[in-house]
Amino acid sequence: MKRAERVFGGEKYRWVIFGACWIMVMVCLGFMSTSRSLYLAPVTESLHIPRSVYSLAEVFRYAATAIINFFFGKIIVWLHTRRMIALGFVSLILSAVCYSLADGAVLLCLAGTFLGIGLAGTTTAMIGYVVEQWFDRKKGTVMGLILAANGFGGAAASQLLSPVIYNEMRGGWRKAYVITAILMAAVGILIVLLIRDRAEKAGSHPAQQAAEAENGPKEWAGLSLEEAKKTGYFWPALACTLLTGMMLQSLSGIASAHMKDSGLDIRTVSLALSVFSLGIAFTKPLTGVIFDGIGLRRTMLICSGSGMAAAFLLGAMTDSPAMALTYSLFAAFAMPLETILLPLIALEMFGRKDYSRIMGIFASVSVTGYAFGSPILNLIYDLSGSYRKALFCLGVMMFLITITMQILIGKAEKKKCSYKNK
Repeated sequence: MKRAERVFGGEKYRWVIFGACWIMVMVCLGFMSTSRSLYLAPVTESLHIPRSVYSLAEVFRYAATAIINFFFGKIIVWLHTRRMIALGFVSLILSAVCYSLADGAVLLCLAGTFLGIGLAGTTTAMIGYVVEQWFDRKKGTVMGLILAANGFGGAAASQLLSPVIYNEMRGGWRKAYVITAILMAAVGILIVLLIRDRAEKAGSHPAQQAAEAENGPKEWAGLSLEEAKKTGYFWPALACTLLTGMMLQSLSGIASAHMKDSGLDIRTVSLALSVFSLGIAFTKPLTGVIFDGIGLRRTMLICSGSGMAAAFLLGAMTDSPAMALTYSLFAAFAMPLETILLPLIALEMFGRKDYSRIMGIFASVSVTGYAFGSPILNLIYDLSGSYRKALFCLGVMMFLITITMQILIGKAEKKKCSYKNK
């Protein structure tokens, strides 16, 4: 890998980092997260457990991710980038192994815990941190392109793993997890060899701009975490982030099972999931480009409106393939709310001054929402036999969140302008 540094030395090495992050997101999110809904029905039927019990693993997963993200700013200083990513891959391997051996709630919850730790060290928060370290312009576009890899990974996982998961003659869902564990090990070794702890080591850290900034236009430094907490929009923005995470993860977590319950055959469900995954591959970089072009407020409006439409469409789902595919497209436009937009919300509303800590808190709160979403919806399913009413309620909630966030972003923009004018 020293050769890569010589060939892509200095500022060019950032593109090696870009490639490594792209592959990492494709494999980790695509095979360990996006494809999760494929396992819901076969695992619960095989183990003879209710879906609400299966969702306990998701509670442990999101609790682990929330804790890691909450302390992300301190952990990254202690472990540095490479070691934190290495720990993430080890955790993902252990998660896949535990899932493959699961025979009840205990191993499922242990697997969920390892999954949460692993994704915290390899996905959204880590990507936000690495992009902030290595890139000084068009961060929204860069982050969007990297996180779009999730879509390609999810589409590949859907097509490669579905035939194994739903075919007991091929080993079923247990073998699918063994295959995933092997993939995590192979990719993890490659990424750890390529990644670098700090951009300064390759001469690419945008901190070089600090010296240049004295001769150029002054930039808003931002707020410390303590200052941010005293604004009138920090806590409401966190509340909206919590509810958005709960809503979006609920949709993605039960979508495949709900489509199957609505009368769609497994091939159509698999196709819809692939369209969703490929849609993410398109919408995440597009969201980054839109953000760089028209700012946070309008970008949030587009994505939030798509989330609202997706909830209503899934709630009204029939055995129509067209409806399933339309839902997948709207859901794909909504998903950037829980990935690329989280670091950008932290950056735009509160600045760089305490970025890693504030970004980690927003990511943590979003994941906490994940922990509540799927268990609540699956409990409703166990009690009523349907997700429909709950999905319509989520659509109304997303409408209220959309309005609230527009108001909060407006307040943050006024605050930023007041600091710049001092």
